Amino acid sequence: MAVKGKKTHIQEDESVLAEFARRFKDRPLIFIGTIAILVLVIVAFVFLPAVVPGQSGPSELVFGSYDGIPVKYVPNNYFDQQLQYIMEYYRQMTGGEINNRTTALQMWRTAYEETVINTATLKQAKDSGYTPQRDLVDKRITQLPDFQENGIFSITRYRQLRGSDRMNLRTRTGDSMTAEHFAFDLMGLKPPQGEIDFIKSMAERQRTFKMVSFSLYDYPDSEVSAFAAENPGLFRVIQLSRITINSSEREAQQILASIKDGSLSFEDAVSAHSQDSFAGQGGNMGQRMAYELFTEIADGDSREKVLSLARGAYSDVVTASSGWAIYRCDEASRPIDASDASLNSKIKTYLMGSQRGRVENWCRLEAENFAGQVRDSGDFESAVQNRGLSATAIGPLPLNYGQYSLSGGQNNIFGAAALLPSSAISELAEANEQFWTEAFSTPVNTPSAPIVLGFNVVVLYPESETMAEESSLENIEYMYPYQSQNFMQQDMRLQILTSSRFRDRFTESFNRWVWPAQ
Repeated sequence: MAVKGKKTHIQEDESVLAEFARRFKDRPLIFIGTIAILVLVIVAFVFLPAVVPGQSGPSELVFGSYDGIPVKYVPNNYFDQQLQYIMEYYRQMTGGEINNRTTALQMWRTAYEETVINTATLKQAKDSGYTPQRDLVDKRITQLPDFQENGIFSITRYRQLRGSDRMNLRTRTGDSMTAEHFAFDLMGLKPPQGEIDFIKSMAERQRTFKMVSFSLYDYPDSEVSAFAAENPGLFRVIQLSRITINSSEREAQQILASIKDGSLSFEDAVSAHSQDSFAGQGGNMGQRMAYELFTEIADGDSREKVLSLARGAYSDVVTASSGWAIYRCDEASRPIDASDASLNSKIKTYLMGSQRGRVENWCRLEAENFAGQVRDSGDFESAVQNRGLSATAIGPLPLNYGQYSLSGGQNNIFGAAALLPSSAISELAEANEQFWTEAFSTPVNTPSAPIVLGFNVVVLYPESETMAEESSLENIEYMYPYQSQNFMQQDMRLQILTSSRFRDRFTESFNRWVWPAQ
């Protein structure tokens, strides 16, 4: 029996690894320091032993390729060094070894993606013509801790390496220096002053707001019923059962013939042949509205024939979305019962998907009527109370379109209060360009035009505006270049990992050679 409130070893492993992976992937350069520091760390690990849990295949494992260059695991190569670094970090965090497949897979995946990034970086640097000078490579090797004796390079230790190992060491060191050079060039790129000035201008004004929200889900039942009355054909109700055959239309025809001649019952045909989610319940689909068959039966004539079946009748073999289907009518179609709340709920679902504009227009009108009342009376709070609404306070906020942040959380270049509180105010999770435009173009103490945010239409009421302190703007001048570099690094990683040059076979290789699935 599990102990309540106590984590299992697997949960602890996954929690630690998830935090590591989040920090490593979200901000790889900030987490380690810089690419240059990462390169030096990896070089320092060149002689750690390789660990391949469960490996029984070849010593060289190919997990994918970038621009035709294999991304492979070989003992002591870059992939292995990344893996050893991650494993060592994990051991320090947990004090234990890897004891479950999920943890191992995440570690290998993280190391693999870093190797893909490194492969692409080296390719780009070499294509640009950069090759480290031989004497600089020699100097870097003499600084490696493995060859130090009393703080001095030991030629004896170096010569203890086999010739092939020395060659491999030179190659790895040269590649590390190439990546380091590329990283320093990347880190040296600064955003233009005009871009910095634009970001500063976003932070110059800060506003506080009150917000009133109108939900699309509040679309009244009277409007739902009116739409159903206007479109009765969409909402005819029929009860059906179904047999789905995936193999061939010919087999479906044979099964239908057997049902009609009485040699096979519909229920037995479902049990023996049907291949869909209704097979376990005798083929019973329950009540269906006409519109629910639109995606299932694309052909309009075939769909209408099914909807026109008499009780107990069978359809012809119908080409359906999941193969070939035979329908049985369990209750003939009838007009919708306006008093059935569950059916009304289905109509509202249809409206939210296929007729959302109609629902949004209703919400916009409600929002416009509220805003008009505020403008006429000049009293926001009274308008809120008179209509039985509630208002939410927001801010102070700068014009932070895009939710700029230095390293996630609350460490924002505009200050801790700059991020929209979307976790607490769900509507703000959909904040868009219209939201920010209305927020900072609407005069103070005036209601904004209605703003569509996801499944809500909101009205903003700017209450106050203040100017940022000069020290805050100076902080942006200082911090934004680092933020810009972070964006650039994230974009570079994303472009590499989503590039058409990248061929990913990680899952196949991991499952085959590293830790086969049980």
